[in-house]
Amino acid sequence: MKQKFVSNILLLLLLNLIIKPYWVLGIDRQVQNMLGANEYGTYFALFNFSLLFSIFLDFGLTNYNQRNIAQNTHLLKEYFGGLMGLKFLLGFVYILILIAATLFMNYNEYRIKILLLLAINQFLLSVILFIRSNISALQYFKTDSLLSVLDKLLMIIFCSFLIYNHKMELSILTFILSQTTAYIITLLLGLFLILKQTGIVLPHFKIVFLTKNLKETFPYALLILTMTFYYRIDGVMLDLLLPNGAEVAGIYAQSYRLLDAGSMLGLLFAGLLLPMFAYQIKQNEAIQELFHISFNLLMLPVLSIGLFVIAYASDICTIMYNEQPETTAQTLQVLMFSFLFISASYIYGTLLTANANMKELNILALIGMFLNVCLNFILIPQYGGVGAAWASMITLLLVMAAQLVLCKWIFKISFDIQYCFRLLVYALHIIISLWVLDYFAVNITVAALLVFSISFLAAFFLKLVKPSDFSILSK
Repeated sequence: MKQKFVSNILLLLLLNLIIKPYWVLGIDRQVQNMLGANEYGTYFALFNFSLLFSIFLDFGLTNYNQRNIAQNTHLLKEYFGGLMGLKFLLGFVYILILIAATLFMNYNEYRIKILLLLAINQFLLSVILFIRSNISALQYFKTDSLLSVLDKLLMIIFCSFLIYNHKMELSILTFILSQTTAYIITLLLGLFLILKQTGIVLPHFKIVFLTKNLKETFPYALLILTMTFYYRIDGVMLDLLLPNGAEVAGIYAQSYRLLDAGSMLGLLFAGLLLPMFAYQIKQNEAIQELFHISFNLLMLPVLSIGLFVIAYASDICTIMYNEQPETTAQTLQVLMFSFLFISASYIYGTLLTANANMKELNILALIGMFLNVCLNFILIPQYGGVGAAWASMITLLLVMAAQLVLCKWIFKISFDIQYCFRLLVYALHIIISLWVLDYFAVNITVAALLVFSISFLAAFFLKLVKPSDFSILSK
């Protein structure tokens, strides 16, 4: 299992480190620079608003299905048609709820049109993720890795055409429609791959089947709903609470984009780890080895990236953005601490989900949601985007710390003092390197190469990562 995890995570990282950062930091950033903070801020706020209700698209089905099929692969054909039928039903409910919610938001016709298109995209993406959950549950991790980047690769192609072909007008609407096209193509390919395993299976609605699965997935649904709120409510609240909310949301989106790009790393780990943890728990296998190697492979690069971005935030934002780079840099520095906590939470939360500790996770998520909304109400009117970043950081730190305690209590997972000391020395290596590079005013590109090289060597020198962890790839 350890060998399978390392080989597949390296493939997944290779694909995603090439495709997804280019989408987020290249195409998406260029779209914002061309459209301006105000118009893009409207898109960002509406996109986050559509995400708040996305739980009704999935109702926890994807996580539940991935865990269930990983432990009972023979149920794929029996469950796939029924769950696909349920996905379509939930999609209809989601759009109705979103339309009803717009009545309370006093959105104009233009905003409603954008929101409906975003709702369609959310539905398509939800179906893609459900299809991928079946593929990864069957342990076809390489196929899942390719599907995980296909939609973004297609978006890069379509949006590049919009950006560089001056005969076509780039707007929020054409930007969203290019995403719609990419999602449809990816969905059809994923569906074809699943039907090769199951044969022709049509979506169907059986009340007993639907009721049973909704009941079983409710804890997963509640968890996703509450987590989505404290991850995404900030953009919506900026738009609502401030007189120039759309513009501030647009500036906030500039820094949040980098957090989003970095968080993809943890999300990829979580997607691979969930079926693996679930399988090991079902087989009563020890999970400590897989936990520790996944923690190291994720958190060591996250720590070096996070510290580097904090140190060079001003330079990064000046290079990337046309509007208010200094304000963006201040927000980014706070959000990079959130990046550390989110990444650790992906490991702890995934292990707890695989073990079906939904009651504990839901209690934590509900507390996190309530805390985050309260902090946003207090901090946003006074501090704007920086206040929203502080609200996120405090919430994520407390949730991650509670998950750590739960994992230690349930699985007896802990880090010995020697390991913690080596991790501290690793972080100090990076901090001292950044201070020296800043003192000598080293170019940001050279600084990045030096810092990441030093952190890579330090990880081996301090025996946080062992060559044997990678030698299994040749077996």
